[in-house]
Amino acid sequence: MYGQNSESKGLSIDECVRRAEKLIAQQGICVLAMDVKGSYEHLQSNAELFSERLYHLVSDLNSRFREYLPENKIITCDEEQGFKRIRGDQIIGGVNSAKAVKLIYDYLTENYADLPMYWSIAKDGWDDEGFSHVD
Repeated sequence: MYGQNSESKGLSIDECVRRAEKLIAQQGICVLAMDVKGSYEHLQSNAELFSERLYHLVSDLNSRFREYLPENKIITCDEEQGFKRIRGDQIIGGVNSAKAVKLIYDYLTENYADLPMYWSIAKDGWDDEGFSHVD
């Protein structure tokens, strides 16, 4: 399956797209959640470089995929837009298109191959099951 992780953590990109399609059809938006694989090793080798690389990744996503990142209250009760880092190496954001999930995956695979990700889709910021795939 395309994008299938060999580890038990994370969902395949195909599964993420299917979940995104379902949730977006129901509520117009879903949460795309990513977690860096092997982040502990990155932090041990060069924490400053790792943090800077993640900062640029989030900035790139927010500028390149802006059309798919509507203002929303899906993650917190506050109005937000775009991706953000949480828990050090996780990246989350509300997306309004399942197509965007695949586009983002392709972009990160090509441009940030040094930061492989675990992937998941959540209904909202309180969806424990959705986030369990990247925790």
